[in-house]
Amino acid sequence: MDSNTYQMLFDWFAALEGLVYGTFNEGNICDEEPDPEKPIEIAIDDGYYPDPRATLFMQNKGTHILVFDEMYQYRTLEEETV
Repeated sequence: MDSNTYQMLFDWFAALEGLVYGTFNEGNICDEEPDPEKPIEIAIDDGYYPDPRATLFMQNKGTHILVFDEMYQYRTLEEETV
């Protein structure tokens, strides 16, 4: 069992940051911009109280997915997000 799984299951005081994307680092950040001529996709995770709703703005670049913006909202109705 890896340390992230152990913390999620047994350590009630574990930090929740970094548990999903443990391999994310500065190398994942780039200056690439979305192409205004191509479709933009939105991914929404409504979370579970008290977690926030997370919204990602993405574009399929063919060889990779560019996530170019993100938004986190607490205590917000779906209608307000849309």
